[in-house]
Amino acid sequence: IELKELMKKIFTLILAFFPLCNLMAQSEWELPNSSVPTEKTTQNKTKKENTSIAKEDYSKVVEIKEEDKPYLEGAVPEVEGKIVFSRTINIPNKSASEIYDKTYQYLEQFTKSNTSLPGSRIVIVNKKQHIIAATINEWLVFSNNFFSIDRAQFFYTLIATCKDNELLINVERIKYKYEIGRPSELKTTAEELISDKVALSKDKTKVKKAEKKFRYKTIDRVKEIMDNIQSNVTL
Repeated sequence: IELKELMKKIFTLILAFFPLCNLMAQSEWELPNSSVPTEKTTQNKTKKENTSIAKEDYSKVVEIKEEDKPYLEGAVPEVEGKIVFSRTINIPNKSASEIYDKTYQYLEQFTKSNTSLPGSRIVIVNKKQHIIAATINEWLVFSNNFFSIDRAQFFYTLIATCKDNELLINVERIKYKYEIGRPSELKTTAEELISDKVALSKDKTKVKKAEKKFRYKTIDRVKEIMDNIQSNVTL
């Protein structure tokens, strides 16, 4: 009797399971599988991927301030590894000799002006080739107020090459002395301090903090020097 009861229960279970198997065989239904992503899981994954992409794209966008653009890549020109600022000034209807005489007169006054320190002078000339070379020593002032002054001694060579209708100005061999007389005194060259390789970030979008004031003030001062020569020689 017990065996019959057991067989009856097994048979009942088989009949109960059979319709489900039949339904699965004839439809798209299937048993759950943890490896198959649900709709919610897929949405979460897509959301994370989109967020990751957005972050990655955002990191590549660097906003460059308008006032910083004149001081970035190429603002400090190099010739064979040496920093050389150059400007060609057109002076129509003037001979090389006339341009030479006027340039010499201006540079002589410039080396003796209040902005120039002792040691500034015209060091050599070539009248035949119309070339003038002067060494200048002056203060490069970063900030100046009632409480303190931040500045460096600024040395450079200025070379003027005069031709018919044209004047070429080069400012080169730039050197600095900073924190003079202190334990932190710095003696360095422009190549070691303000070149693109040294002073700019890897992506060339900004100037490093330590070199910023030297690079900015040097670029500004050289432009001012060349502007003054141009306005005086072309009169």
